[in-house]
Amino acid sequence: MSGVLGRDDQPAREDAGRNHPSAPPFTAVLSKWLIISVLVAACSCFAVSWVAHAVVDDLVNLLAAWIMQIPIVVGAASVHWMGLVLVGCMNIRMMRAFQLCWGALVILAFLLVYAGSHRLRADVGVFLSPDILGVVLSNLRQVLPDMVKGYGVDILLLGAISTGLALWCMGTAKVKRLSLIGVVLLPVALLVLPVSLAVTFAYAEEERGNQAGYQYLPTTSLGWSVARNALGRGGLSFQEATTLDLVEAKPLNAFVEAHPLRDRPPVFVIILESVPWDRFGFLGSGGKDVTPQIDVFSEDCVVFPRTYATANHSNYAQTSIHSSQYPMRSEALDSFEAIDYPTTLLSDVLGGYGYRTGFFSAQNEDWQGMKNFIFANSGFDRFFHSKSVTDVELVEAKLEDSVVVDEVLEFLASGDGVSPDFIYVNLQNTHFPYAPQEGADQVFEPCSVDGFEFNFFRYDQRFNEHVENRFDNALRNVDRQVGRLLDALKEAGIYDESLIAISSDHGEAFYGAGYPTHGTTLYDDQIRVATMFKLPGAKGRRVRDDIVSGVDLAPSVLEGLGLPNHPNFQGQQVLEAPREGPVFLLSHGVRPMSGLVSNGWKLVVPKQQRPILTRVGLQNDEAENLAQQFPDVVNEMKFKLDRYEGRQKSYYLGLSSRKRSSHYPPKQ
Repeated sequence: MSGVLGRDDQPAREDAGRNHPSAPPFTAVLSKWLIISVLVAACSCFAVSWVAHAVVDDLVNLLAAWIMQIPIVVGAASVHWMGLVLVGCMNIRMMRAFQLCWGALVILAFLLVYAGSHRLRADVGVFLSPDILGVVLSNLRQVLPDMVKGYGVDILLLGAISTGLALWCMGTAKVKRLSLIGVVLLPVALLVLPVSLAVTFAYAEEERGNQAGYQYLPTTSLGWSVARNALGRGGLSFQEATTLDLVEAKPLNAFVEAHPLRDRPPVFVIILESVPWDRFGFLGSGGKDVTPQIDVFSEDCVVFPRTYATANHSNYAQTSIHSSQYPMRSEALDSFEAIDYPTTLLSDVLGGYGYRTGFFSAQNEDWQGMKNFIFANSGFDRFFHSKSVTDVELVEAKLEDSVVVDEVLEFLASGDGVSPDFIYVNLQNTHFPYAPQEGADQVFEPCSVDGFEFNFFRYDQRFNEHVENRFDNALRNVDRQVGRLLDALKEAGIYDESLIAISSDHGEAFYGAGYPTHGTTLYDDQIRVATMFKLPGAKGRRVRDDIVSGVDLAPSVLEGLGLPNHPNFQGQQVLEAPREGPVFLLSHGVRPMSGLVSNGWKLVVPKQQRPILTRVGLQNDEAENLAQQFPDVVNEMKFKLDRYEGRQKSYYLGLSSRKRSSHYPPKQ
């Protein structure tokens, strides 16, 4: 009986095998992926040649680049094969179709990295980094509509190619039927895999490895960046790290009890998104009447037109304003997923003195973990950002600034008349794409961007006037909303007694130094802003020409209230005396780099290029790199920069979590 059943059952099993084909062996899939990597690498060579306007003639570097990308290729092949196996084990209908879809998705992701990286390289000169890839993936819902709108046809074409390659990968089930190329490449890849990892890490700190690592293949650049980040997680030597002179963290009430506050005026901090120092009417603005309300406000202010933001992207620059802490904590982009160090926000200090605290922002504060940082050790009596509103159509997850000011005025009206208010306001209309908002006049023409490609990293420079006018119209609308708030304070009779600070998180470029928008360079147009302090009862404008930092805003607000600096603030109080020491700069965005401004010089050190040295003044000329002419200045400033970064990384990466959580970051 059992023999009969076995014979009867055998054809059914054979039919099932024909209807539900098993996955090809891993060696077959890997060999096909190696062939794909060779083909894509060949296409990449042509793309690199086109971007650089030169023929790729360094075959040794190209071979090294292909070898160093093998771990990523093996990883992609493994993900592809495991998906095929998993679907094959499910024994479901249309199994082959599911396997095909899975393979197409994996290959599409690989090709998208290549295509997206080359587009990014054409726009800003660098391949896609792991940090930026992480930003895109973690905020996919926000960036996907723009990607589809701008590159939908390209994505469909890559999808068709990926489907064809996925079919080809599924077509060979036995190693003996592989193509000759696959048979040759397979043992080569398996043999050089450990060598590839060793070469990547061995040369990650070598200047001679930069060309092969960064300039040929996007996948190599990704692996290279990971290696550089991993090797760059060190700080000072052990002996130096033990002399950081850290201050033990104490409860906030210890500071409050030690420093009584005699007067408690209302305090307002207003941050404008992406506004360079010279866009304000009273500081230049090309002769345009862009900011009439802020211009009048500045007549009662101490003005710092040489304020340098801590970073050229908001997640770092804005959190530094809140906490007065420099954002350099490691070589990689920090999304504030783990905060095991003390943070003291300006709102915390003022809350300790009995202030009602309000946070009002037109942007999505979940972007890159900013909300995680803000609420790590803090809280607000009222917190409002773009995700607080669900029935409003958002542009890039941003509210209209008028909605934010409405919320601020409502919060002010709800006061008890006893507790003073600390209110933080973040206005966003000047963020790309500078979209016209309801009721805002388009004063500056032409300002239409409908007739040309208009992307964050690139637009047709022939229409630069259109883009700048569009930005100025947005800034004028922001100025109008600031005026609404200031007028409300005057009507309430609290304007004169209030302490009000207005600044920007970072600048915005319009191809003045070869790049648009922000997040790509540390040239002044992207990193230099203006800061204005109106102190209680103050009259008359006082323009200072000394250099200050974004981390100095919170300490200077305390100074304006008659309080000393908080020990957890790395910034300095600058209202009465110039700051001491350098100002440090950072970009962990598209083009990683760091820098400092000190003694009339500015040094920028990109990860993938040589240092850039320029002189700084009220009107900076950064067209010429003076590094070769003044090597001693470069060495001196590089020493200061390395020591600062070493102290930061020694604290954030070298100390135990227990010691770090009980001590403030080192002073710089």
